[in-house]
Amino acid sequence: MLLALIALDSGAAALVIGVALLGAAALLWWGRRVGYYLGSVGSALFVGLVVLGAIANFDGTALVICIFAVIPLVLLLLPAARRPDRPVPAAEQHTGIDALPAPDGWTRELAGGRVKFWLLGLIGVLALLGGTLALSGREWILGLAITSFGLALLSILPMFTSWRRRRRPRTATIRVPVAGPGDERKRAATGTSFPFSPLKSRAGILAAFFLGIACVPMVLGGPEIADSQGEMWTVRIVGLVGAVFFLGGSLFAVLVRGAGRAWGVLLLPDSLIVRQGPAFARLPWDSIATVEAYETTVYTRGGPVHEPFIRVTPDDPSAISGDLIDQAIRQLLPSIGADLSFPIRALETEPRLLYHALRYYQANPSDRAELGTKRAIERISSGRATVSAR
Repeated sequence: MLLALIALDSGAAALVIGVALLGAAALLWWGRRVGYYLGSVGSALFVGLVVLGAIANFDGTALVICIFAVIPLVLLLLPAARRPDRPVPAAEQHTGIDALPAPDGWTRELAGGRVKFWLLGLIGVLALLGGTLALSGREWILGLAITSFGLALLSILPMFTSWRRRRRPRTATIRVPVAGPGDERKRAATGTSFPFSPLKSRAGILAAFFLGIACVPMVLGGPEIADSQGEMWTVRIVGLVGAVFFLGGSLFAVLVRGAGRAWGVLLLPDSLIVRQGPAFARLPWDSIATVEAYETTVYTRGGPVHEPFIRVTPDDPSAISGDLIDQAIRQLLPSIGADLSFPIRALETEPRLLYHALRYYQANPSDRAELGTKRAIERISSGRATVSAR
């Protein structure tokens, strides 16, 4: 409305911007699915354009404009950063999940992860806009690196919708080897499955690919990025390692691990299986020593970044079996092969359900026979599968 008043003196351009902002506000307030997301994207793009304009012509007026543009949207961030409400089917309703204690090894995320989601989205949009401006100015090396980094952040956003996990575990049947990896015989086994979301898994793979692309300019344009000859080789080495790690990892996940298809954790009556497409790792219940929650922490200029995991430690690492590729990796990297560790950000279900279910069935051997039945699903989904409950 303020821009509409300014338009009386400055022309129709300010009026168009004001109408666009009112439209974005209306979509955020009343919009369902598509309207809500269009409003969110429109607001983020507006903030990005204002900040870029202020950087290009920085003075006191630009600073005031930034404050008036950014502060209201930041204040709206927490209450608005949510998925529009939808009816929850009876089959997906939970009764006792909220009462489950959070593991000590996981850091509680602000606003259920919404703050991290929107900050990643905002930084991704700004990086994409900045990279596009650099490319338009024929700064190819810098532009490619910043644009790829922005695309990586935007690609990985589905992985961070941690407040939308409403699905329950399900029953699944797979064929597992009768004996060791060299035995061709297989049998059907039914268990309780905690699947990974294919969308989230593929978002992680795509983000790794773009991060690998972002590292390539560091190898090709070392002199343009570095300030000295010694620093140039450091930049090139870091870029080469990053490109090999991220590009190689993404290609490995697509070509060998099924690109997110049939990824998940399966609880059988006799063993635990971690699946990645055709690959798997298997550990008998009787060989499990501990189940614990932990996280990796990487410190960046923006602060600490926590990534939660579940670690299942056997009493003997040789008890872990798997396919030929999994066994080869465990032999080449003994530190990885000492336990079963897997990230939980891509789970379709609430991670606390899996954590407590693993601990419950590890501590209660007599109840493992129910895995793969409705009774197990009801016990887990209702929050009764805890170590203290029977």
